[in-house]
Amino acid sequence: MDFEKNEIAAIYINEAVVCTNCMTDEDWNLLTQDRVITRKEEDEKDKIFFCDRCGEPI
Repeated sequence: MDFEKNEIAAIYINEAVVCTNCMTDEDWNLLTQDRVITRKEEDEKDKIFFCDRCGEPI
């Protein structure tokens, strides 16, 4: 599945959740489908994700 960049809310890096605001160029290079948390997925689930780098809700 392909994603538009604006559809990505965050990614998993190891066991951490990292929002797109905190992602570095290196993080974007590590991007794979199984690491992506999309905005749609976030809206559909009863979970609230928080960035492990800045602490802000996704």
